[in-house]
Amino acid sequence: MSTAASRGRINQRSQFTRSCAARSTDARLSPAEYILPDLTVHQGEKGLAVTVNHRLWGQVSISGYYKSYLQSAESPEVRSYLREKIQRARWVMAAIEQRQRTMLQLGE
Repeated sequence: MSTAASRGRINQRSQFTRSCAARSTDARLSPAEYILPDLTVHQGEKGLAVTVNHRLWGQVSISGYYKSYLQSAESPEVRSYLREKIQRARWVMAAIEQRQRTMLQLGE
């Protein structure tokens, strides 16, 4: 499929998506929530380019407060608890990064 044909299909699908207005059939429900895409396709310098929408996740980090508290905690139970929670937080951060890399590879 040529790049021009790809652009044509993307334009068609983009126009269709814009024409689908979100509306609720029940007046008691809150206004419709919009779905934000994980990936965005745009015209780059060398053709179509795909980017990951990082705004969905924001900046995820571990507070320095907890890291310093781990260093200064006297209780072994507290240190163990904080180590476990920080380890889980790092795992979640790594999983988010892996998901973003996977989404980008799928988009390309």
